[in-house]
Amino acid sequence: MSVKEQLIASFQNSPETISWEEAEEKLRYLAAIDQARGQLHRGEGIPHDEAKRQIDVQGWITLTNNSGTTF
Repeated sequence: MSVKEQLIASFQNSPETISWEEAEEKLRYLAAIDQARGQLHRGEGIPHDEAKRQIDVQGWITLTNNSGTTF
């Protein structure tokens, strides 16, 4: 799907009252997703376990699921 097609599809699903700020945020979000997909396609991504380790080392967040398991 081309960038133009992605934009049209995304904005067709937006409310009629979308503000310029919301439209800009949506556009930046779509661009970030596209950039991340490109990085993964080029093998530049970080494995999930490594990302979790980096988050834990930096003390960003600790997640606990319903069964009490901490991530």
